[in-house]
Amino acid sequence: MLPSWPLGIKQWLSPVLFYVVLMSTCSAPTEPTLIFSYDDSTPFPNAIKCFTCTDKKSNRECNERAYDAFCPKGTKYCYSSHYLNQKSGESILVNKKCALQEECTVNAVGCKDTSTKHVQRCVSCCEGTQCNFWSPHNSTTAVFSTVTPLNSAPQHTIPNVILIVTLTLLTTLLTLAT
Repeated sequence: MLPSWPLGIKQWLSPVLFYVVLMSTCSAPTEPTLIFSYDDSTPFPNAIKCFTCTDKKSNRECNERAYDAFCPKGTKYCYSSHYLNQKSGESILVNKKCALQEECTVNAVGCKDTSTKHVQRCVSCCEGTQCNFWSPHNSTTAVFSTVTPLNSAPQHTIPNVILIVTLTLLTTLLTLAT
């Protein structure tokens, strides 16, 4: 009970505390925003699915004909390779697969010219179920995106920051009200 506090503070204190507790238990989403229908029973912990195709003429054709199965144990990433005409931007060839960590490195991704004039190959890797929906088509999209960090640096989560800011604001308001 807070009998000495003004009535206005008592009325909003409970909702603010509820919000602080709620936000401190939440975490940033780790799944892709696109949600696909697939069997939820995984063959092993942390199993993922990737769009997989070989030598398709477009990203759409690849995704429509992609083999829908879990990746083999030990694969952590989805790999996409896209050959495209540099002048028109049209797709020439798309390949997608499940990939091992050795296949997906910072040096393996990006766009490079091929021996064929005006043909560029862009490669991207990502971590997460069906994260390779889009094919890379320039240096902005030909990246290595991960959900988990590649190094062991300490992680700071957004909810902890929100909790600290909210508690600081609450303390300031309570100090001003007294």
